[in-house]
Amino acid sequence: MQFKNIKTRKDLSMYLNKERNYYTQFLLNKMQQQNQTLKNLQKHHIIPKHWGGPDESWNIISLSVEDHAYAHKLLFENYNNYYDFCAASMLQGKTSEGLEALRKANQKKMQELGVGFYNSDLQRELAKRPKKQRQCYSRNSYVKAALERGFMLQDQKNSHIVIIQPFECKSLVDVIDKLMNQPHMIEERENWHQLQKKEKSYWITGLTRTLTGHICKKIGKCVFSFKGWRVLGIFIVDFDVEMVNESLILIEFFSNFS
Repeated sequence: MQFKNIKTRKDLSMYLNKERNYYTQFLLNKMQQQNQTLKNLQKHHIIPKHWGGPDESWNIISLSVEDHAYAHKLLFENYNNYYDFCAASMLQGKTSEGLEALRKANQKKMQELGVGFYNSDLQRELAKRPKKQRQCYSRNSYVKAALERGFMLQDQKNSHIVIIQPFECKSLVDVIDKLMNQPHMIEERENWHQLQKKEKSYWITGLTRTLTGHICKKIGKCVFSFKGWRVLGIFIVDFDVEMVNESLILIEFFSNFS
């Protein structure tokens, strides 16, 4: 989308007519049918914010939840941006699909910006290090990075999601304490407080292995879950903050219904 010269709703309409695809046609129809008397309307940026669309009134339209989800679905189908697929999925209550889309969008963005795992300096350092299994110690740099950047965990039994915010927890013990304080973890919480230091280390080691991509010798694959909890993703870099925050709000909202 090339939209730098658009300053008014008329300019926008002319651009949408020129662009001419399923998304633009849908929005043109909705712009003509605007009905502010409807309830539960949501604001939608016609030129998406994650593409640089402004907060100007000419770029904002009120849509029902269903139409809002459909608009993002059409955006994804026409422009192939996974942030739109994420938004559409979340609005429809499809949390797992939304999280997967968010992961792909973040990965693509990191690759474009050359940051995180795709940082050229990091790649050079990784190429130099010995090809051996990285140890899962509590002060492992991957664990430290996860605590600093924040990450998401999901209980595989009931799909309940817990979000560890950046710098919220100083150690993995703090993370496990937060898990134990979840309403549905009553029995586990009682057992956790009664465990001896050595027994607690099993939980900490399990979480460490999950965060560091530890390869299990028995199955020869990376470990992605421990004690029924699965790591959905780590917030690698600070970009598209508003989109991530909106997604997290939707995740918390829909997790209340699981």
